[in-house]
Amino acid sequence: EAGEEKRQKYNYNIISNESLLISVSPAVEFIVSLLSGIYDPSDNLSRAVMVRNWLLSTGRDPLSADLSDPAAIDKIVPEGSDAFRTRIREMPLFEAVEQIILFFGLGRFRDNTAYLNAFQDCVLEFSRDNLSDISSFLEWWKGAGIKRSIVLSDKQDSIRVMTIHKSKGLEFKVVIIPFISW
Repeated sequence: EAGEEKRQKYNYNIISNESLLISVSPAVEFIVSLLSGIYDPSDNLSRAVMVRNWLLSTGRDPLSADLSDPAAIDKIVPEGSDAFRTRIREMPLFEAVEQIILFFGLGRFRDNTAYLNAFQDCVLEFSRDNLSDISSFLEWWKGAGIKRSIVLSDKQDSIRVMTIHKSKGLEFKVVIIPFISW
């Protein structure tokens, strides 16, 4: 019991530049793979990636699902998914992303919220400056969008992990340098 108490008292969130990338979120990767599947319905790999990421983003174990069989995949996703994908094909990109989040219940999970908000900002920014069709967005995402990250407040209650090179010129109240031998 004392160990559990210490674990709760001294449990810190750890963030790094890589963990803040929008593309590391299973919910975002789910949306991107779903859009890829809409753009190219014969792409079974995107379909399997889509289902795996949907399971991850909704707190379920993707290892328990058979993602190699397209018929088994249809039993995992919510009922009406095929009709839904057909409907969103005709929607503007931003509205399609919003409807995907609602239909698949991605917003109900707290871990997805910051990533989904940042992704929606990216979609909105892309739609404002470009043609907002799926193929153009997917091309942009693979090049520039995948490098986007979440912006967190400096008041975030977490430990930030970075290299000494990246930390030059920054001021922190506490700096922990493990394995140092100057």
